[in-house]
Amino acid sequence: MSGTPRILTLDLETSPMKVWTFSLFKPFITYDQVIEHTRVISWAAKWLGEDTILFRSEFHSGREKMLREMHSLLSEADIVVHFNGESFDMPHLRREFKEAGFPPFSPVQTIDLYKQLKKSMYFPNNKLDTMAQKLGVGAKVSHTGMMLWIECLTESPADDPNRQRRAWSLMRKYNKGDVQVTEDLYLETRAYLPSHPHVGLFADDPTAEDLCDVCGSNNLRNEGFAYTKVGKYQRFVCRDCGKWGRGKRAVAIVEGRGVAS
Repeated sequence: MSGTPRILTLDLETSPMKVWTFSLFKPFITYDQVIEHTRVISWAAKWLGEDTILFRSEFHSGREKMLREMHSLLSEADIVVHFNGESFDMPHLRREFKEAGFPPFSPVQTIDLYKQLKKSMYFPNNKLDTMAQKLGVGAKVSHTGMMLWIECLTESPADDPNRQRRAWSLMRKYNKGDVQVTEDLYLETRAYLPSHPHVGLFADDPTAEDLCDVCGSNNLRNEGFAYTKVGKYQRFVCRDCGKWGRGKRAVAIVEGRGVAS
């Protein structure tokens, strides 16, 4: 299909806050105990249909370039796919852009796989790694836990001058891995998502033919009819992604007291 939307999958990594605390056991921390606020330290992103996974970090690129390039990607995208991005990634980015003096990026539709799959499917927990492994689409890259962030954000000691660079190499692998797993999970489950932007509307002439809602394919198989209170529509299933849908035009509608075909 020509006129397909630009779909971007993204994932952020942020720094932990530095705080003053007297206790290691569930301390209550107030804002005046914060020494250093959290910030975005890296991002990875991938365009659907392309092989390259982009990565930028404050270590490799500097903060201004890292943020500017993500701002450009978001302004180019029609749809953004993320995992828990409505609560985490997107609010972090909006704050960072505002603090850096960037204008708002252009409006974009989003698909939060965390929220959508939590509604659509039951898993032992709602973590990306659990969902991906359970559905056989991959797994998150393992790492050293909080120590990875500590080693990325502190200078290498004199007796190990390459420690920070090694840590950032693993962070890059981890961040890019999350994007690949998120995209693979999206492709595996998009026909099951309860809410998905209608990609057929991006076609050059969206009224010309029936298209699959989620992948835009016209490779459809008719399967009976769908009925509303006032109309009857051809029902179909997409041979490419498995999504069920219905035709745009009613094959019969209720008019007054009768039915017109």
